[in-house]
Amino acid sequence: MRERWPGRVVVYGGVSPWQDGAVERVDQLVEEHGVLGLKLYPLDIVEGEAKALDMSDPELAFPIFERARQRGIRTIAIHKALPLGPVPIKPFEVRDIEGAAAALPDLTFEIVHGGLAFLEETAWQVARFPNVVVNLEGTSIFLGRSPRRFAEVLGTFLSFGAGQRIVWATGAMAVHPRPLLEAFWELEMPRDLVEDYGMPELTPEIKRAILGENHARILGLDIEAMRLEMEGDEFARREVLAPMWSRAGAAA
Repeated sequence: MRERWPGRVVVYGGVSPWQDGAVERVDQLVEEHGVLGLKLYPLDIVEGEAKALDMSDPELAFPIFERARQRGIRTIAIHKALPLGPVPIKPFEVRDIEGAAAALPDLTFEIVHGGLAFLEETAWQVARFPNVVVNLEGTSIFLGRSPRRFAEVLGTFLSFGAGQRIVWATGAMAVHPRPLLEAFWELEMPRDLVEDYGMPELTPEIKRAILGENHARILGLDIEAMRLEMEGDEFARREVLAPMWSRAGAAA
């Protein structure tokens, strides 16, 4: 995808601290795949046993983070809030992020599924650590069925000063991104949340920041250069959007 649509695709690489050569895996991801970020999960199955990862563990997690920093990676994305099956919930809490964020202030830690659970704990993380970012994957699904709940989540983050550290995501493999994207652009903060709870209005400037400007800044991307790179590609030439899931139907 990145080769076919340069300027439109950024790659993160997955690392498990229990795999052999996990630190060297970072080198491979940078050299062979040109990743700009890493993705870690708080729970893994190793030889049939569930292994929990504390992101503030100086022996298990920090060597991976240190190697990422040495190789010029800016962002570590960490799956949180969404437990994967009938497993303990504790590894999916967000409290362990603070140890990593405090120890490595020049890395950005991206809490994936931020606000889907542990909303106030996540908001306090962002409020206290300028290198903690909220990724709305999964959380954005609330827009489809309970937009007020999404507004409460987003308004909480904004009230805690996270406006420049919220990044848009939908989990497009599970849900089509277009309805959620359109719903977000049309969303207004409910009046009672503004008047009774002091949550900020959702201005076009805030929405544009969340939809792309924040992530571009965090990853060190030049938006104008990307626009030039996209000029003339097949998406830029489109006059209308393709029907949702039309490519999936064609593949089937």
